[in-house]
Amino acid sequence: MHAAPFCDAIGRPDLKPFGLARDADGARTRRELETLFASLPLAHWAVQFESVDCGVTPVLSFEEAMEHPQLRVRGMPPEIDGLRQFAPPLKMSGLDFAVRSPAPEVGADGTALLRAAGYAEADIEALRAQGVI
Repeated sequence: MHAAPFCDAIGRPDLKPFGLARDADGARTRRELETLFASLPLAHWAVQFESVDCGVTPVLSFEEAMEHPQLRVRGMPPEIDGLRQFAPPLKMSGLDFAVRSPAPEVGADGTALLRAAGYAEADIEALRAQGVI
């Protein structure tokens, strides 16, 4: 974080000296920032930091990320067999990314992985009976 532009953007120039503080001042500053950010909606902060170069970006939920304009423009949330998922974040010139099959169901490879890890069939069945896999 670049403390000066960040503090100016949030209207708290008094916090500039504490940008990287790890002591009691840093803890106090973090608490104040948590309170400040919680006091206004994400949309406010997104606009506030839109043109400020200080390394601030929101942490989005899965649904928010899937609908984010930047991901949409880059074709990053492909839908395969009705399942939305993230595409690899790297885009390379001359390489067309294509999802050839949907991601496996949760736990689909569990038995094979346990066998490869050396689990005995009886142990795998016991895990299945307990609802672990």
